[in-house]
Amino acid sequence: MNLDREYIIQCISIASNNLRLNTDKIQVVTLLKQFVNESDDIQQMISQLKKTTTFSKFAIKLGEINDFLVRSKIDFLTVSDSFKKHSSSLISEFSKLLENANPAEVRAVFDKIRGNNNSAVERSENGTSESDREIANPLQSKPIAEHKPEETHKNEEEEFDIDQFTERILKAIKEIDSILGEMEIGNVDDDEITYYSEIMLTHAEQAEEHDFEVISKMHYIFADGFQMYRDEKLENTKETIELLRACLIIIVALVKKKNVDLTLYIEQTETLEKQINAIIKSEI
Repeated sequence: MNLDREYIIQCISIASNNLRLNTDKIQVVTLLKQFVNESDDIQQMISQLKKTTTFSKFAIKLGEINDFLVRSKIDFLTVSDSFKKHSSSLISEFSKLLENANPAEVRAVFDKIRGNNNSAVERSENGTSESDREIANPLQSKPIAEHKPEETHKNEEEEFDIDQFTERILKAIKEIDSILGEMEIGNVDDDEITYYSEIMLTHAEQAEEHDFEVISKMHYIFADGFQMYRDEKLENTKETIELLRACLIIIVALVKKKNVDLTLYIEQTETLEKQINAIIKSEI
Protein backbone atom coordinates (compact mmCIF):
# COMPACT_ATOMS: atom_id res chain seq x y z
CA MET A 1 0.00 0.00 0.00
CA ASN A 2 1.21 3.50 -0.86
CA LEU A 3 0.68 5.27 2.47
CA ASP A 4 1.16 8.79 1.05
CA ARG A 5 -1.46 8.14 -1.62
CA GLU A 6 -3.86 6.62 0.90
CA TYR A 7 -3.35 9.58 3.25
CA ILE A 8 -4.27 12.04 0.49
CA ILE A 9 -7.30 10.00 -0.57
CA GLN A 10 -8.55 9.92 3.01
CA CYS A 11 -8.04 13.69 3.31
CA ILE A 12 -10.17 14.13 0.19
CA SER A 13 -12.86 11.83 1.63
CA ILE A 14 -13.02 13.64 4.97
CA ALA A 15 -13.05 17.06 3.29
CA SER A 16 -15.90 15.99 0.99
CA ASN A 17 -17.88 14.72 3.97
CA ASN A 18 -17.94 18.27 5.30
CA LEU A 19 -19.62 19.56 2.14
CA ARG A 20 -23.13 19.26 0.78
CA LEU A 21 -22.91 16.78 -2.07
CA ASN A 22 -25.45 16.39 -4.84
CA THR A 23 -25.24 13.76 -7.56
CA ASP A 24 -22.81 15.67 -9.79
CA LYS A 25 -20.51 16.49 -6.89
CA ILE A 26 -20.47 12.86 -5.78
CA GLN A 27 -19.34 11.84 -9.25
CA VAL A 28 -16.57 14.45 -9.23
CA VAL A 29 -15.34 13.27 -5.81
CA THR A 30 -15.37 9.66 -6.96
CA LEU A 31 -13.51 10.48 -10.18
CA LEU A 32 -10.90 12.43 -8.22
CA LYS A 33 -10.29 9.65 -5.68
CA GLN A 34 -10.08 7.10 -8.48
CA PHE A 35 -7.56 9.26 -10.35
CA VAL A 36 -5.38 9.72 -7.27
CA ASN A 37 -5.60 6.02 -6.45
CA GLU A 38 -4.29 4.99 -9.88
CA SER A 39 -1.40 7.46 -9.78
CA ASP A 40 1.99 5.83 -9.13
CA ASP A 41 3.79 9.16 -8.81
CA ILE A 42 1.81 11.47 -6.51
CA GLN A 43 4.14 14.43 -6.96
CA GLN A 44 3.92 14.23 -10.75
CA MET A 45 0.14 13.83 -10.58
CA ILE A 46 -0.19 16.96 -8.45
CA SER A 47 2.16 18.87 -10.77
CA GLN A 48 -0.04 17.94 -13.74
CA LEU A 49 -3.21 19.02 -11.93
CA LYS A 50 -1.63 22.38 -11.10
CA LYS A 51 -1.34 23.05 -14.84
CA THR A 52 -5.10 22.72 -15.38
CA THR A 53 -7.55 25.56 -14.91
CA THR A 54 -10.04 23.29 -13.18
CA PHE A 55 -7.75 21.90 -10.47
CA SER A 56 -4.91 24.42 -10.15
CA LYS A 57 -5.81 25.95 -6.76
CA PHE A 58 -7.00 22.68 -5.26
CA ALA A 59 -3.82 20.97 -6.47
CA ILE A 60 -1.73 23.57 -4.61
CA LYS A 61 -3.40 22.40 -1.38
CA LEU A 62 -2.73 18.77 -2.29
CA GLY A 63 0.88 19.76 -2.94
CA GLU A 64 1.22 21.20 0.55
CA ILE A 65 -0.02 17.94 2.03
CA ASN A 66 2.31 15.89 -0.15
CA ASP A 67 5.28 18.10 0.80
CA PHE A 68 4.52 17.37 4.45
CA LEU A 69 4.41 13.63 3.77
CA VAL A 70 7.62 13.62 1.72
CA ARG A 71 9.79 16.04 3.65
CA SER A 72 8.63 15.74 7.24
CA LYS A 73 9.34 12.99 9.69
CA ILE A 74 5.96 11.53 10.58
CA ASP A 75 5.23 11.61 14.30
CA PHE A 76 2.63 8.89 14.81
CA LEU A 77 1.64 10.40 18.14
CA THR A 78 0.43 13.56 16.43
CA VAL A 79 -0.44 12.25 12.96
CA SER A 80 -4.16 12.39 13.78
CA ASP A 81 -3.91 16.13 14.47
CA SER A 82 -1.97 16.65 11.25
CA PHE A 83 -4.56 14.68 9.31
CA LYS A 84 -7.40 16.81 10.68
CA LYS A 85 -5.48 19.96 9.77
CA HIS A 86 -4.76 18.75 6.25
CA SER A 87 -8.28 17.54 5.49
CA SER A 88 -9.67 20.83 6.81
CA SER A 89 -7.26 22.80 4.62
CA LEU A 90 -8.84 21.25 1.53
CA ILE A 91 -12.43 22.20 2.29
CA SER A 92 -12.51 25.78 0.97
CA GLU A 93 -10.86 25.10 -2.40
CA PHE A 94 -12.63 21.75 -2.70
CA SER A 95 -15.97 23.49 -2.26
CA LYS A 96 -15.14 25.98 -5.03
CA LEU A 97 -13.96 23.16 -7.28
CA LEU A 98 -17.16 21.18 -6.80
CA GLU A 99 -19.31 24.24 -7.42
CA ASN A 100 -17.63 25.03 -10.73
CA ALA A 101 -16.69 21.65 -12.19
CA ASN A 102 -18.95 18.98 -13.63
CA PRO A 103 -18.26 15.26 -14.11
CA ALA A 104 -17.77 15.52 -17.87
CA GLU A 105 -15.24 18.33 -17.51
CA VAL A 106 -13.34 16.50 -14.76
CA ARG A 107 -13.30 13.25 -16.71
CA ALA A 108 -11.91 15.13 -19.72
CA VAL A 109 -9.10 16.63 -17.61
CA PHE A 110 -8.11 13.24 -16.21
CA ASP A 111 -8.32 11.55 -19.61
CA LYS A 112 -6.05 14.21 -21.10
CA ILE A 113 -3.47 13.70 -18.34
CA ARG A 114 -3.64 9.93 -18.78
CA GLY A 115 -3.21 10.37 -22.51
CA ASN A 116 -0.17 12.58 -22.05
CA ASN A 117 1.36 10.06 -19.65
CA ASN A 118 0.75 7.21 -22.08
CA SER A 119 2.32 9.19 -24.89
CA ALA A 120 5.39 9.85 -22.75
CA VAL A 121 5.76 6.14 -22.03
CA GLU A 122 5.42 5.31 -25.72
CA ARG A 123 8.03 7.89 -26.64
CA SER A 124 10.50 6.41 -24.18
CA GLU A 125 9.83 2.86 -25.34
CA ASN A 126 9.47 3.36 -29.08
CA GLY A 127 11.10 6.70 -29.79
CA THR A 128 7.90 7.85 -31.52
CA SER A 129 4.92 9.59 -29.92
CA GLU A 130 1.28 9.04 -30.73
CA SER A 131 1.08 12.56 -32.18
CA ASP A 132 4.08 11.82 -34.44
CA ARG A 133 2.31 8.75 -35.81
CA GLU A 134 -0.82 10.81 -36.40
CA ILE A 135 1.14 13.24 -38.55
CA ALA A 136 2.59 10.38 -40.54
CA ASN A 137 -0.76 8.63 -40.90
CA PRO A 138 -3.84 10.49 -39.54
CA LEU A 139 -5.93 7.29 -39.56
CA GLN A 140 -3.46 5.13 -37.69
CA SER A 141 -4.41 6.29 -34.18
CA LYS A 142 -8.15 5.87 -34.67
CA PRO A 143 -9.95 2.87 -33.19
CA ILE A 144 -9.69 -0.29 -35.25
CA ALA A 145 -13.48 -0.43 -35.46
CA GLU A 146 -13.41 2.66 -37.69
CA HIS A 147 -11.54 0.61 -40.31
CA LYS A 148 -13.96 -2.33 -40.04
CA PRO A 149 -17.47 -1.17 -40.93
CA GLU A 150 -18.91 -4.62 -40.27
CA GLU A 151 -18.02 -4.22 -36.59
CA THR A 152 -19.69 -0.84 -36.25
CA HIS A 153 -23.08 -1.91 -37.53
CA LYS A 154 -24.37 -3.63 -34.45
CA ASN A 155 -27.77 -5.17 -34.21
CA GLU A 156 -30.20 -2.88 -32.39
CA GLU A 157 -30.67 -5.59 -29.79
CA GLU A 158 -26.94 -5.43 -28.99
CA GLU A 159 -26.87 -1.66 -28.54
CA PHE A 160 -26.96 -0.23 -25.05
CA ASP A 161 -30.35 1.29 -24.22
CA ILE A 162 -29.95 3.69 -21.30
CA ASP A 163 -33.70 3.92 -20.69
CA GLN A 164 -34.08 0.16 -20.45
CA PHE A 165 -31.02 -0.07 -18.23
CA THR A 166 -32.41 2.62 -15.93
CA GLU A 167 -35.74 0.80 -15.78
CA ARG A 168 -34.03 -2.47 -14.81
CA ILE A 169 -32.01 -0.75 -12.10
CA LEU A 170 -35.02 0.96 -10.53
CA LYS A 171 -37.14 -2.21 -10.71
CA ALA A 172 -34.47 -4.25 -8.92
CA ILE A 173 -33.96 -1.59 -6.25
CA LYS A 174 -37.68 -1.35 -5.53
CA GLU A 175 -37.82 -5.11 -5.01
CA ILE A 176 -34.64 -5.14 -2.92
CA ASP A 177 -35.92 -2.32 -0.70
CA SER A 178 -38.92 -4.49 0.13
CA ILE A 179 -36.54 -7.28 1.10
CA LEU A 180 -34.62 -4.91 3.36
CA GLY A 181 -37.90 -4.05 5.04
CA GLU A 182 -38.52 -7.75 5.69
CA MET A 183 -34.98 -8.14 7.01
CA GLU A 184 -35.62 -5.39 9.55
CA ILE A 185 -38.28 -7.54 11.19
CA GLY A 186 -36.14 -10.66 11.08
CA ASN A 187 -37.37 -12.26 7.87
CA VAL A 188 -34.25 -13.21 5.92
CA ASP A 189 -34.44 -15.33 2.76
CA ASP A 190 -30.95 -16.46 1.74
CA ASP A 191 -32.09 -17.46 -1.74
CA GLU A 192 -33.54 -14.00 -2.41
CA ILE A 193 -30.35 -12.35 -1.20
CA THR A 194 -28.28 -14.56 -3.52
CA TYR A 195 -30.59 -13.88 -6.47
CA TYR A 196 -30.60 -10.11 -6.09
CA SER A 197 -26.89 -9.95 -5.30
CA GLU A 198 -26.25 -11.52 -8.71
CA ILE A 199 -28.55 -8.97 -10.35
CA MET A 200 -26.72 -6.11 -8.64
CA LEU A 201 -23.36 -7.49 -9.76
CA THR A 202 -24.63 -7.71 -13.34
CA HIS A 203 -25.84 -4.11 -13.19
CA ALA A 204 -22.52 -3.05 -11.64
CA GLU A 205 -20.59 -4.56 -14.55
CA GLN A 206 -22.90 -2.97 -17.14
CA ALA A 207 -22.63 0.43 -15.46
CA GLU A 208 -18.84 0.08 -15.34
CA GLU A 209 -18.70 -0.77 -19.05
CA HIS A 210 -20.49 2.50 -19.87
CA ASP A 211 -18.47 4.72 -17.49
CA PHE A 212 -21.14 5.19 -14.80
CA GLU A 213 -18.46 4.98 -12.12
CA VAL A 214 -20.44 5.91 -9.01
CA ILE A 215 -23.49 3.86 -9.95
CA SER A 216 -21.23 0.89 -10.59
CA LYS A 217 -19.37 1.30 -7.31
CA MET A 218 -22.59 1.55 -5.29
CA HIS A 219 -23.85 -1.67 -6.91
CA TYR A 220 -20.61 -3.48 -6.10
CA ILE A 221 -20.60 -2.30 -2.47
CA PHE A 222 -24.23 -3.29 -2.03
CA ALA A 223 -23.78 -6.74 -3.61
CA ASP A 224 -20.74 -7.52 -1.45
CA GLY A 225 -22.47 -6.26 1.69
CA PHE A 226 -25.69 -8.10 0.90
CA GLN A 227 -23.82 -11.40 0.53
CA MET A 228 -21.82 -10.81 3.70
CA TYR A 229 -25.04 -10.08 5.56
CA ARG A 230 -26.43 -13.40 4.28
CA ASP A 231 -23.28 -15.22 5.40
CA GLU A 232 -23.40 -13.46 8.81
CA LYS A 233 -20.00 -11.87 8.22
CA LEU A 234 -21.63 -8.48 8.70
CA GLU A 235 -23.66 -7.94 11.84
CA ASN A 236 -27.34 -8.66 11.30
CA THR A 237 -28.49 -5.32 12.69
CA LYS A 238 -30.76 -2.51 11.59
CA GLU A 239 -27.69 -0.29 11.33
CA THR A 240 -26.18 -2.64 8.72
CA ILE A 241 -29.45 -2.61 6.80
CA GLU A 242 -29.40 1.18 6.77
CA LEU A 243 -25.85 1.11 5.40
CA LEU A 244 -27.03 -1.18 2.62
CA ARG A 245 -30.05 1.03 1.94
CA ALA A 246 -27.75 4.07 1.61
CA CYS A 247 -26.24 2.47 -1.51
CA LEU A 248 -29.70 2.15 -3.04
CA ILE A 249 -30.61 5.74 -2.21
CA ILE A 250 -27.49 7.05 -3.97
CA ILE A 251 -28.12 4.89 -7.03
CA VAL A 252 -31.71 6.10 -7.35
CA ALA A 253 -30.67 9.74 -6.91
CA LEU A 254 -28.03 9.40 -9.62
CA VAL A 255 -30.27 7.52 -12.03
CA LYS A 256 -33.13 9.98 -11.59
CA LYS A 257 -30.69 12.94 -11.55
CA LYS A 258 -32.07 14.25 -8.27
CA ASN A 259 -30.34 17.39 -7.03
CA VAL A 260 -30.33 16.45 -3.34
CA ASP A 261 -27.79 16.44 -0.54
CA LEU A 262 -26.35 12.92 -0.34
CA THR A 263 -23.51 13.59 2.11
CA LEU A 264 -24.97 11.44 4.90
CA TYR A 265 -25.51 8.50 2.56
CA ILE A 266 -21.99 8.80 1.15
CA GLU A 267 -20.62 8.58 4.70
CA GLN A 268 -22.74 5.48 5.31
CA THR A 269 -21.55 3.75 2.14
CA GLU A 270 -17.94 4.54 3.03
CA THR A 271 -18.53 2.96 6.45
CA LEU A 272 -19.97 -0.12 4.78
CA GLU A 273 -17.09 -0.29 2.30
CA LYS A 274 -14.55 -0.16 5.15
CA GLN A 275 -16.36 -2.98 6.95
CA ILE A 276 -16.38 -5.07 3.78
CA ASN A 277 -12.68 -4.46 3.09
CA ALA A 278 -11.79 -5.34 6.69
CA ILE A 279 -13.62 -8.65 6.35
CA ILE A 280 -11.91 -9.41 3.05
CA LYS A 281 -8.47 -8.67 4.50
CA SER A 282 -9.16 -10.86 7.55
CA GLU A 283 -9.93 -13.79 5.25
CA ILE A 284 -6.72 -13.52 3.21
